[in-house]
Amino acid sequence: MKILFITRKYPPIKGGMEQYSYDLYTLLSEREQVTLLANTRGNKFLIPFLFYVSWFLVRNKNKFSNIHFGDSLLAFLIPFAKTKSNRVSITAHGLDVTYKNLLYQSMIRRFLRKANVIVCVSSYTRGECLRRGVSEARCIVIPNGIRFDRLAKPKMSFASFQKKFSLDLRNKKVLVSVGRLVKRKGHAWFVSNVMPRLSKDFVYLIAGVGPEREMICRSAVTAGVGGRVFLLGVISDEDKFALYSGSYVFVMPNIPVIGDPEGFGISLVEAASRGLPVVSSKLDGIVDAVLPCSGILVAPLDAEAFSRAIHKISDLKSSRVRACVRVLDWSNIVQRYLRVYSL
Repeated sequence: MKILFITRKYPPIKGGMEQYSYDLYTLLSEREQVTLLANTRGNKFLIPFLFYVSWFLVRNKNKFSNIHFGDSLLAFLIPFAKTKSNRVSITAHGLDVTYKNLLYQSMIRRFLRKANVIVCVSSYTRGECLRRGVSEARCIVIPNGIRFDRLAKPKMSFASFQKKFSLDLRNKKVLVSVGRLVKRKGHAWFVSNVMPRLSKDFVYLIAGVGPEREMICRSAVTAGVGGRVFLLGVISDEDKFALYSGSYVFVMPNIPVIGDPEGFGISLVEAASRGLPVVSSKLDGIVDAVLPCSGILVAPLDAEAFSRAIHKISDLKSSRVRACVRVLDWSNIVQRYLRVYSL
């Protein structure tokens, strides 16, 4: 099987889609002959990359039995890729399907239907594709995965993490969120509405950067929990895994934001793979990222439900949490992709 994988998001740029692209390509190439066309220079190089891909497809598409596009923005390239003898597939993540722009939506409705198969990372994303005219038979769900073969004990201890960030978390129950500080993540809402309901031994550590940072800070001060909310900024994987090792629960309190959905929520799976139980909003593609044995889903914007779930989460043992999300190991996920290519 000769596969061409095309992605506009790839390391060294960091992000969820970049990690997805790297993991999928790496594991596919261990099993089949895979050619990678990847934009490694970020959005500033996107237009030249798209021109190059178009040229490459015109000249080389007949050399591949399968051509896979990394996200829906690339759907307009499908006509350049299709032949009578190959199969064209594309992964739909979330915002790449729902992005609020009339021209973009017109393109998505027209070109997504031309793929032989659309791989959706969640049931939510599949529903959005169906609403845009994609036939049910062509639209399947394969969630994002995580590399369990690369999991290792944190190189840094939780005590060293505290020292590095000048924190004293002794006798504290640490809640943690990791991700971009954007409105849909619900950080400011959680600080304002849930933190005041929790006892003073709970602290909330938020890793990430984004436009909501000032709003989160103001919300903490207004709610009277400023001394229990800490914004860490960008942290390394080493820092993150050390933080997970000493935390009580991972929270993802997303709120509904029209046109800005959460396609999956890989950070929830990552935290659970480290044995950290999760509490999250029952919203968008998050539903597919939280298993009954890895955490609790609650109604978005229900502060009392979040508070109850956080107090109840101690019933989940870390060993059970870690074991149950192995179903989302990339070694299992890539086999599902290969079955798609073999149809």
